[in-house]
Amino acid sequence: MLQETMMTITTAVSSRSGLCHMYLRQYDSSIDCFTKANAIQRHDVTFMQLGKVYALQEDYKSAIDVYTEALEFSPEHAELLTTLGILYLRMGENFKAFDYLGNALTHDPKNAKTILAAGSIIQDHSDMDVALIKYRVAAVHTPNSAQLWNNIGMCFFGKTKYVAAIACLKRALYLDPFEWIISYNLGLVHLNTGQFASGEQADAEQVQEPLSEGDPSDAEHRRRQPKELGQPPREESSKPA
Repeated sequence: MLQETMMTITTAVSSRSGLCHMYLRQYDSSIDCFTKANAIQRHDVTFMQLGKVYALQEDYKSAIDVYTEALEFSPEHAELLTTLGILYLRMGENFKAFDYLGNALTHDPKNAKTILAAGSIIQDHSDMDVALIKYRVAAVHTPNSAQLWNNIGMCFFGKTKYVAAIACLKRALYLDPFEWIISYNLGLVHLNTGQFASGEQADAEQVQEPLSEGDPSDAEHRRRQPKELGQPPREESSKPA
């Protein structure tokens, strides 16, 4: 009993040390601490934090290896499955991403982040109606998500329902006025409807893309560049904003 208690304490100390190093951006030391903690006593949270450190360094392969190992320990962990799906999505492996996201939804069908990521893949394949059904579920749980309203707006844009698209994108912009992709998409819709002044104003409001810290739960749409004006931006609409 005493030995088990000591192991638990040592694991907790190593995990917290790893977190401190991670926040100080001392990633190598953080990895050492989390690895030590897992060697003593494996835990879901330790795996998640270790994978996050690798993702912060944009070492997505190592992050995927960590999360895959964690799934052997907790095969029905919905957050692990979602994170793996998003990592594969960031790497452009949509089929693997959709498998993991679908599995995650099996265990947690109302998870808004999972629905948003899965819907983005469906949207990327131009199946706007199915994507909108997915987003409707997510909207119940995260009605103030700018990323969600951006994607809904671009679904309506893909269906050439421009008034609905503009309304959704304006709501997204209200919720997150500094997200450049929303301004870009809104400007694109205005240009496609011949509202050139409004389009120019929306484009002028774009700000520089913020640097991502590499967290796989961040808005992974940022890794793609906008498409040429005048075409439905399937790339942007396929990514959670």
